[in-house]
Amino acid sequence: MLTGVSHGALSYFKTPLTDLTGTPAYTSQYFGLCMDIEMKMINCLEAYGYYRGVESSCKDIIDDYSECFTRFKQMARHIEIRKVQRQKKSYIEPPRPDCY
Repeated sequence: MLTGVSHGALSYFKTPLTDLTGTPAYTSQYFGLCMDIEMKMINCLEAYGYYRGVESSCKDIIDDYSECFTRFKQMARHIEIRKVQRQKKSYIEPPRPDCY
């Protein structure tokens, strides 16, 4: 987790149990698609500090990670493509009822 930032009760009660149970819910380090980007983000924030990293130095990496993790742009693009496909009437007309 990021140091110096409050993450609810986990930041106040630091025990080995919170280390084991807290990380799978908040990170993609275990078999995630975004684990490389997340490691770059964490390394950048450790190098520049949280506040300077979020404001300027690591902003691009943080934006890339948030897009990879949430996939908002990908889902919006998918929704727009589906709208266009529905408007094209790309389906085949059904056969006449007396064509048997």
